[in-house]
Amino acid sequence: MNAQFRDRWVAALRSGKFEQGRYRLRSSEDKYCCLGVACEVARIGGDYQRGWDYDVEWMYDGHVGTLSYDVASALGIDGNHVEMLASMNDNGKSFGEIAAWIEENC
Repeated sequence: MNAQFRDRWVAALRSGKFEQGRYRLRSSEDKYCCLGVACEVARIGGDYQRGWDYDVEWMYDGHVGTLSYDVASALGIDGNHVEMLASMNDNGKSFGEIAAWIEENC
């Protein structure tokens, strides 16, 4: 992972600017998964777009709940890390805890 991107992502997670949510990159209530914050920081693959899932949701590069392969590759996040980060987020780890994990492991 590019160190400059990693540092910007970690700073965004700790900034308090993003309200944490679960199971969606970005929910209809503007809550974000840690991976959704990565999309906001990088803006790779375009901006969020409204799409339909079970309700009106935001999609990023055509995905609602996780990163597309293209976006993950462009960010330098391997598939194992994508799964680990999504699991940490959806199982209640705070953005601060996730930021610390990213610093240590990415």
